[in-house]
Order: sequence, then structure tokens, then C-alpha cells
Amino acid sequence: MPVLRSAAFGTPPPDTYEPEGVGQLHTLNLYWRVSVIDEGRDPVPADDIAELAWFHRDALQPRQELAFDCVPRALAAWKALSPG
Repeated sequence: MPVLRSAAFGTPPPDTYEPEGVGQLHTLNLYWRVSVIDEGRDPVPADDIAELAWFHRDALQPRQELAFDCVPRALAAWKALSPG
């Protein structure tokens, strides 16, 4: 889906996770505020994710449904950058 990147935001610390049999790994998470260029197209997930969805800023998923601990911090930084 074509997007126009307008700003980077938030600098949360890396997350860690432990896949079975691998040990502790770290992630580097980058966050961008973007605008969808072609709003007539529906997003299509690639083969590395189960689903892709849009949520209104006031109806975001609960913390326990987010994949990494840094995501709630990034969403808070985004909301502070883009009030209302």
C-alpha cells in the first residue's frame, strides 16, 4: 500500500523475547507516522503476519493484545504528536 512518510517518533527501548530453543533476542522497533496515498486500496498482509487492520486512535486494541511491550509506549508518543 503506497504511503507518504511524514515523521519518525518515539524512541522506546528495544524489546526482548525468547523464541523456543533460541534464547533471548532483542528487537529494534522503528515507528513512522504516514499518510495513505491511495485510500481506495485495502491493506493486504504479507506472509509474515496473520492479519492487518486499521483502528481509530480512540479504539486501539487493549495492551494485552499488542505484540511487544514497546507498542503501547509508541502509541502514546504518536497520540501526543497527533492530538485529536
